[in-house]
Amino acid sequence: MFPIYVLGQLLGAFVASACVYGVYYDALNNFDGGNRSVIGTTATAGIWATYPQSYLSTLSGFGDQVFGTMLLVIGVMAITDRFNTAPGSNMTPLAAGGLLTVIGMSFGLNCGYAINPARDFGPRAFTACAGWGVEVFTAYDYWFWVPLVAPFLGALSGAWLYQLLVGIHTFQEEEETIIPLSIDSKDLHQHSKSTVVEMYADHDVL
Repeated sequence: MFPIYVLGQLLGAFVASACVYGVYYDALNNFDGGNRSVIGTTATAGIWATYPQSYLSTLSGFGDQVFGTMLLVIGVMAITDRFNTAPGSNMTPLAAGGLLTVIGMSFGLNCGYAINPARDFGPRAFTACAGWGVEVFTAYDYWFWVPLVAPFLGALSGAWLYQLLVGIHTFQEEEETIIPLSIDSKDLHQHSKSTVVEMYADHDVL
């Protein structure tokens, strides 16, 4: 199921990018004159995918994405943890959206806040097909691999930290296990007859 889930997210991001492109096609042409670029004063590729600031090194950008994703995973695990006074199911999406917004406002300056490979790679692949070309992959010293790889490490680190600091300290309720009984129909019929006989015997009917 994991490959299907990944493919679904990538396709969803790709299609969503195409929708945005269609809606703002005329606006893009008015801004850049139809010359799609990744770097420069008329660069528009950053509308879809994330790119680093000119001052940011690849190493710092990698750490930025790891840390941002780690915060996201820790927050989501805290929101959905049933031992942690989690919000109702109707409020969980709102809480997760608020968490993502706060992370973006706090840590989005350096290189955006992809913190999800599909959110960055899907739109980036679309821009490569829609006129921006292979520069979306080669720009800024092949930056594209950073938001593709770093979030995996951040997610693993966040999950590990949450379990270490919170998860293993919470009380785990024992789940009731219902063991189905397999009774042959003949045995069940005989059992029923014996029960009826015993009931009548107890009441001195027989």
